[in-house]
Amino acid sequence: MHDFTTEEIRGHKFKTRFRGYDTKIVQEYLDELADELDRIAAENQTLRNQVMEKTRNLEQALDQNRKLTDSLGAVRDSSLAIEERAQKQADLIISKAELTAEKILNNAHQRVAQLHEDLAELKRQRTHFEVKLRSFIEAQLKFLDMEKENHQATDELDAKVRFISKT
Repeated sequence: MHDFTTEEIRGHKFKTRFRGYDTKIVQEYLDELADELDRIAAENQTLRNQVMEKTRNLEQALDQNRKLTDSLGAVRDSSLAIEERAQKQADLIISKAELTAEKILNNAHQRVAQLHEDLAELKRQRTHFEVKLRSFIEAQLKFLDMEKENHQATDELDAKVRFISKT
C-alpha cells in the first residue's frame, strides 16, 4: 500500500480523454481529500502527542505507586512497632490503674469503717442527749406544775384577801 501525502494528492494529474471526468470537479474533490488528510494527519499527531503524554504520566504514576508501596511497607512496619509499644504502655497504665484503684478501694473501706464508728458514737451521743433532754423537760414540767400550784395558792389567797377586804 502506498502512503499518500497531501502534496501528491494535490499535484496528481489525471489523463484526460474525450468525455472524461470534469477536471475542475476532480481537482476540487482531490483538494477536499487533501484537506481531510491534513486534518486527519494533524489529529493523528495530536493523538500521538497525547498518547506520549499519557504514557509519561502513567510511568510517573507507576513510579509513584512503587514509591508509595515501599513507603507503605515501611509505615506498616513502624505502625506495628508503635502498636507493640502502645500495648506495653497500655498494659503498664492498666496495672498502675488497678493498683491505684485497689488503694482507693482500701481507703474507701477504711473510711466506711470509720464512718460506721462515728455513726455509732453519734447515736450513743444522741441517746445520751435525749435522756438528758427528757430529764430536763420533766424537771421543767415539774417546776411548771409547782409554779401553777403556787399561782393557784396565790390566787386563792388574793381571793380571800379581796373577800376579807370587802367585808
